[in-house]
Amino acid sequence: MPLMRHNPIFFLYCPVYFDQKKVQGFLWIIDKKLLPYFDRNLKTDFMREISKFALKLSEGAGISELMKDLGIGLASAREKGLDLSLMGGGNPAHIPSVEAIFQEIWKDLGSDSNSINQILGDYSNPQGDDSIREQLASYLSVQLKSDISSENIAFTLGSQSAFFLLFNSFAGEFPHGRFKKVLLPITPEYIGYADQGIREDMFTSLPPIVETVSDHRFFYLPDMNRVEDRLKQGDIGAICLSRPTNPSGNVIPWNYIIKMKELASRHSIPFILDNAYGYPFPNILFREPKIQWDPEMIHVLSLSKLGLPGLRTGIIVAKKEIASRISEMTAVMNLAPGNIGPKFLSKLLENDLMNKISRNMIQPYYQEKSIQVQSIIDSLFQKAGIDYTMHESHGALFLWVRFPYHKKNSQDIYKEAKNQGLFLIPGDWFFPGLEETFSHRNECIRLTYSRNLEEVSKGIEILTKILS
Repeated sequence: MPLMRHNPIFFLYCPVYFDQKKVQGFLWIIDKKLLPYFDRNLKTDFMREISKFALKLSEGAGISELMKDLGIGLASAREKGLDLSLMGGGNPAHIPSVEAIFQEIWKDLGSDSNSINQILGDYSNPQGDDSIREQLASYLSVQLKSDISSENIAFTLGSQSAFFLLFNSFAGEFPHGRFKKVLLPITPEYIGYADQGIREDMFTSLPPIVETVSDHRFFYLPDMNRVEDRLKQGDIGAICLSRPTNPSGNVIPWNYIIKMKELASRHSIPFILDNAYGYPFPNILFREPKIQWDPEMIHVLSLSKLGLPGLRTGIIVAKKEIASRISEMTAVMNLAPGNIGPKFLSKLLENDLMNKISRNMIQPYYQEKSIQVQSIIDSLFQKAGIDYTMHESHGALFLWVRFPYHKKNSQDIYKEAKNQGLFLIPGDWFFPGLEETFSHRNECIRLTYSRNLEEVSKGIEILTKILS
């Protein structure tokens, strides 16, 4: 018997159809008012309920759309025979001189049978291998001008999982009905933060002060008066900032970082600094690179932007009790972090190799690439008479381009570009928790410049035609 939407009940144990598909079932009586819910969910699996948590992480998150573009979108574009320009994702560049070093480390690890058996056959401590954490602590103590011990360090399966654990430790539901949020003191901010909260509305953010440099350049600064006022409301559990900032490539001056840390300390909350692109590694910074750590801060580092995203290795540097709690949470979620990433890191820390790679190979490569791509954009856009401006490139892998008076908004540009084989990211995905109007939200796009120059040039040519 066909399943009718307006029938008050279903009777199963007879053929039941939904969307012309036969469905197995049981004797079940369902009130008519529940039918809209079941209509949506029965399309794939009859009578299966999905939790709010699962729905939140799986329905329309910007980061998931980005990763789909890297998979499904690319496959579709290839089927259409389009020449592809992949300027959307955050994959680091393949730098031959750096990858040659990685290959030697890989061979070295694989040639030692005792080492490879331990790497592949044993779980590590949930906080990470003790000896490698001691080695890293010695390195970071020098680089960050701080007294850091192995107990201050916890390894995670990538920095994305590190932020999931941190955000849900300091924000969300608390005893006695309290609810705390993570404050992002400046937007635009990293797309991957937006859906990290177990609960909805875990982020609140503020628009920046926009400083104009020239006709085609600007940069953002935090509005510290607004940051201070927002903290006074008493519902903030942590402050988080990426430096360099993804997507704008902004490097917030260190005096602002110190002020934020002092404000966080005054309100007895942690200040989390996302160093995925920053100092001391991979050091994709074109100004004011050096930073410091103290126990009132939490630094999050990653091996991904060194050129090792496949190793999924994140590093948290925090107070001992925070690092210990993260390790306990890691044990619940993953039993232990992986072994290969930390072992790779250990080799990179020998003989000052990490600093040589970061400072002498990675940083100059990206700075030169950034200058080249900015020049291409300036040349093509100005020749075509396109009204645009760009955030100054202070670091990271991206250029943040604004079209203030164009009839097409960022989503229009994104969709049209994708149909022509150019993958970029629309700006509106980078404003998690912003509850007020800010024009840049719909006027900007993020372009990745880490691909080869020929591919990037072709992508900018496509973009120029779309905007002309």
